[in-house]
Amino acid sequence: IRSIPSVHIKDLLDLVDRQNPGLILKFGGHAMAAGLSIKPEDFWHFKRAFSKAIKQHLDAKIPTVELLTDGEPEAFDISLDNAQLLADSGPWGQGFEEPIFYGNFEIVEQRVVGEKHLKCRLKLMGDTRIHDAIAFFQAPLDTKQVTVAYKLSINTWRGATNLQLMVEQISASE
Repeated sequence: IRSIPSVHIKDLLDLVDRQNPGLILKFGGHAMAAGLSIKPEDFWHFKRAFSKAIKQHLDAKIPTVELLTDGEPEAFDISLDNAQLLADSGPWGQGFEEPIFYGNFEIVEQRVVGEKHLKCRLKLMGDTRIHDAIAFFQAPLDTKQVTVAYKLSINTWRGATNLQLMVEQISASE
């Protein structure tokens, strides 16, 4: 189970375990991720108990999720060379997150791939270069001007290696 910053997932599982002795066979983890074992027939009981514990923990306060970025790079910094430099700088993880950048782009082309992902070609405002991008679990957008939070990545397909923007968040520009 993965969590969000305002929910300490291991403490939440501890609460479920205390309120429902024997439901969780074993569990462990930390604030942002945890694992557990339950009997298959107890899944729905666990789901209800977990939902109740979350409601108790949040106390009707809906957590806000904030996306922090590493800034808006210059057009020339959005490159395959820099994507490779970042790939070589890993491994990334909690406390050492992969850089996320943002910028204002024009959607040049968009299409759905794999039934639920958005494949785009984006042009950074003020630049002439067009970049491939993929946004997982994203429907097509009805606007051409978008603000995008993204990671630089390397896409190798059919023997060609290219820069690809991995979209973390995309929305209409204001």
